Amino acid sequence: MNFGPAFQAWITTNLQALVIAGIVCVGLYILVTRQFTKLAGLLVVAFIAVGFAFNPMGVKTLLLNLFKKIFG
Repeated sequence: MNFGPAFQAWITTNLQALVIAGIVCVGLYILVTRQFTKLAGLLVVAFIAVGFAFNPMGVKTLLLNLFKKIFG
């Protein structure tokens, strides 16, 4: 039994649902309290969070390439 890959797949699928639920909850709170300036910040943070949750290997590759360009 491959515990590591199975555990990673389980975490990834549950993390995706949690990220989406968190974004929706915070977004609804911002809309109800009419703090529309914070909505732009939420969209930026949500974009980054969804990228990490749905494509972790792509983000890892992107950050690794960025590190290599900066630090040689």
